Amino acid sequence: MGKKAAMQVVIIALVTALESLDRLTRQSACVALGEMGTKAATKEVIAALVARLWDADDFVKGSACEALGQMGENAATNDVIAALTIALGNADNIVRSKACEALGHMGEEAETNDVIAALIIALKDSDNNVRRIATNCIVSPRFI
Repeated sequence: MGKKAAMQVVIIALVTALESLDRLTRQSACVALGEMGTKAATKEVIAALVARLWDADDFVKGSACEALGQMGENAATNDVIAALTIALGNADNIVRSKACEALGHMGEEAETNDVIAALIIALKDSDNNVRRIATNCIVSPRFI
């Protein structure tokens, strides 16, 4: 089996792991896919990560946000950007900060009025880390 074929087998296994009943397995799969970055940024992987944004566990949600951010512009579809924008309203501050950070890595696709409005709201977040990341996103040349 060649290197590319082996990578596909690993990606398929990780996408399957995203459906595990064990939250740590789901979170670890998100982290691993994120570390693979653009190499793992297929439609199937991106869709599976977006589905984890509605996971019952906040650590899984945050890891899914982070993984999508690590895939950057390769993951920047309207569905991903909309899901990350919704995640900015999550009750958990880590999910909100990871969603904000991910949006900052989405490139021109994220330059929408909805994203900018959500980031402006995030500037008033109760968590200083969310406010800091939102500020960095807003002052980025792509949002000005």
